[in-house]
Amino acid sequence: MEPSLNDQPAIDLKNLREISGGDCALETQLFKSFLSSADEGLAGLKEAQQKDDAPLWRRHAHAMKGISLNLGANPLGDLCRKAQDNYRADSEEKVAMLTQIETELNKVQTQLNALISRAS
Repeated sequence: MEPSLNDQPAIDLKNLREISGGDCALETQLFKSFLSSADEGLAGLKEAQQKDDAPLWRRHAHAMKGISLNLGANPLGDLCRKAQDNYRADSEEKVAMLTQIETELNKVQTQLNALISRAS
């Protein structure tokens, strides 16, 4: 049976830590960059849903998928991939996808903010 999103941590930092070599300052910079980009992406998805703009929805979902998977926020990346693949969904379905993305993003933000606080 495939694990559910709830069975996975919000972020798997293993790959990021290998790339950063444990450089806390670099990791903090990457975390802050992700948080800013993710906020912009979420706002873009909301705008695209409200405007019923499928290409814009797809662009923002794609961008969020990429930054999420690069960070190791795999459950969020998977939700964004679903949003990207279903860019022609109706407004009600997009609202449901937004809710899931926002919920998972909140988990990622909480974990990243805690890591940033510890590094300070």
